[in-house]
Amino acid sequence: MAEVGWPGRRTQGATDPFNSALNYGYGILYSQVERALVLAGLDPYAGFVHIDRPGKVALVYDAVEEFRQTVVDRTVMAVFNRGTEIELDERGRMTEASRRDLAAKVLARLEAVEKYDDKRHPLRAVIQMVERRLAAFLRRAAANLRTVRSELVSAMNCLLIYDIPDDGLRTKIATSPGLRG
Repeated sequence: MAEVGWPGRRTQGATDPFNSALNYGYGILYSQVERALVLAGLDPYAGFVHIDRPGKVALVYDAVEEFRQTVVDRTVMAVFNRGTEIELDERGRMTEASRRDLAAKVLARLEAVEKYDDKRHPLRAVIQMVERRLAAFLRRAAANLRTVRSELVSAMNCLLIYDIPDDGLRTKIATSPGLRG
């Protein structure tokens, strides 16, 4: 990447064409992933790997990692390999024409058909399917946790009932609503 003067990866405030193009492409991808998460019924602010911080879409940051290379990196590399120039303004930001051109290419890549689950789907649909699977997995895990919690509460109530030495008190606890297993 020496031909484009790539200084290494720069995120916020990038003023070189390659990093600016990556950042812009990732912004498009973030919006697609956030949309897929919301449509799947997930909270985009509740992440697993990225720390929950006010105003930060932590789950989007987690989920986007799976698609960065396929959607954005591949597209940006193709743009530069074909000799397409990414123009920057005097502040080092992409010009409107460059943003429009790159956005069209990233959006076209999202419509490109790839194999997923032994079938061919547009990448945009694959993103939605992956996030729906994540939602289904989390719902099953939550249901399992509720069952485990219920069984744990029942077991603890049994222990409580049998650890009390006074028969009269034991009978009272055993017949109290909410403490029966």
